[in-house]
Amino acid sequence: MIAPILIHLRNNYNEMPALYISRPNRLPSVVRIILGLLFMTATCTLLLLLDMFPYRPHSFTGWAVLIGVGVPCWLSLEWIGGIVFSNRVGYQLSDKRFSAARILCCLAILMTFYVLMFVLWKVARVWL
Repeated sequence: MIAPILIHLRNNYNEMPALYISRPNRLPSVVRIILGLLFMTATCTLLLLLDMFPYRPHSFTGWAVLIGVGVPCWLSLEWIGGIVFSNRVGYQLSDKRFSAARILCCLAILMTFYVLMFVLWKVARVWL
C-alpha cells in the first residue's frame, strides 16, 4: 500500500508548487468484503454446477439449496481435507507423505458426510 506522498522541490518553491500524490479512492472495507463473498459464492456455485454437470436445479428452492447448503458443505469438506492432508495433522496420522491411514481418515469423514446429507435429504423431502 502506498501512503500519500508529498514531494517538495526545494530549489524553486515559487516556480513549482508542491506535488501531492495520494492513493486512489478505495471501496469501504464492508463493500469489499461483501463483493469478495459474492465472488467466492459465485465461483463455488459454478464449480458445483460443473461437478454435477448434466444436472442442474430447475426451481428457486433447488438453487437456494445449492447455494445455501451446497456451497458451505463443499467449502467445509475442502477445509477438513486440507487439515487432514496438512503436514501438522497429517503426520500425526502417519509419517509417510502418501499413506493409507490418511486416505481412510478422509474416506471416513466423507462417508459420514454422505450419510448425514442422505438423512437430511430424507427429512427435507417430508417437509418439502
